[in-house]
Amino acid sequence: MSADRKTLKRVTTDLAQPNGIIGTPDGKTLFVADIKAGKTYVYEIQADGSLTNKVLRCELGSDGMTLDTEGNLYLTGKA
Repeated sequence: MSADRKTLKRVTTDLAQPNGIIGTPDGKTLFVADIKAGKTYVYEIQADGSLTNKVLRCELGSDGMTLDTEGNLYLTGKA
């Protein structure tokens, strides 16, 4: 979404079925779980809201996720 919260903008199209998503409190990093592909990625969030530097975080999709105060990422799903 734009800074004025009036315009939506697609920031990625290369995920099979994104589901879990969470951003860091500083607004610089976004984690996205692709449940259909069974992978979780991390992106850098740019000032304009675009995403760059996609990196595979783990080979596990998720139905949801959270971060703790120390920056540890927790995924839900089958073990």
